[in-house]
Amino acid sequence: MKPGECMKYITVVVDQNIASEYPWGPSVVEILQTAGIKCSVEVATDPCTVKWRREQADSLVPQQEKHVLFLWSTEKLLTSVQYGTLSDSFAEFKKKYENFKLYLCVYGLQNYYRKFHKAKQRQNSSSSPPQRKRKSNYEIIPDQLEMELIALQIKFGISHKILNSAQETAFFLQVITKSVAEMPFKLEKEKVEMERNWYAKGDSKKCVRIDKDFNGLRQLWLQQLSQFNLSSLDIAKSIAELYPTPLILYHAYRQCSSSKEKETMLQDIVVKRGPGGGGRRLGPELSRKISILFCQDEDIPLD
Repeated sequence: MKPGECMKYITVVVDQNIASEYPWGPSVVEILQTAGIKCSVEVATDPCTVKWRREQADSLVPQQEKHVLFLWSTEKLLTSVQYGTLSDSFAEFKKKYENFKLYLCVYGLQNYYRKFHKAKQRQNSSSSPPQRKRKSNYEIIPDQLEMELIALQIKFGISHKILNSAQETAFFLQVITKSVAEMPFKLEKEKVEMERNWYAKGDSKKCVRIDKDFNGLRQLWLQQLSQFNLSSLDIAKSIAELYPTPLILYHAYRQCSSSKEKETMLQDIVVKRGPGGGGRRLGPELSRKISILFCQDEDIPLD
């Protein structure tokens, strides 16, 4: 499936409370539908939530995606903070939606901040004599709200976003919807790339990387020869001097007239022990093992 086709199988499920109780709710739904996104207004078990459903080719039952967005008004957030229920509510949501990605969006909070600061300025600049304090609509200070929202992120990993218009809200929902829709495609693509990188680069610090100019082939050949029991880097270098590539060694074995000749072909190679050092014969045992690798068709252990 191509990325552009993923959106056809996703439906945005908007709780009825958002569409009916929030003045800006119907506009959000309308903007989504105008953008070509399938949108369904339904009664949700948790008020003021947005969820996503995916149609499945092998099933008539849509699959609920593991994402839930809580779209709250500023008034709902203020009430929750005022009565100290914000943290407890999302603790329950985390239990209910285990392994889900949860989001909290608050509509109109920036407007609340502006009104709070204006009310504070009027209060500080007033020259009238002090009167009995009336109950203010802006009793919860912005710093307290921010602390509560930050606590949500620290405790439960739930980040928040402030939205200030129906257009901004609809656009944010479109972004999340696109991300949710393309998630299976991206995960499959990452899996393929990881497997490709694993085979291309190796999954061990001892693997040899070959670049586009084939640099590293000799080092890889030396490493392969060094992996035999009784072998070493000095032995590998001595063999590679006579047979610089596996193909050259393979063709040399093909010129042998008998199995015995193949087994003993490398045994008299002189292994140098470094600059100025003496040498010794490679020996029949290692010669036999290398011949088995290149000449036998059956599964014969090399050890």
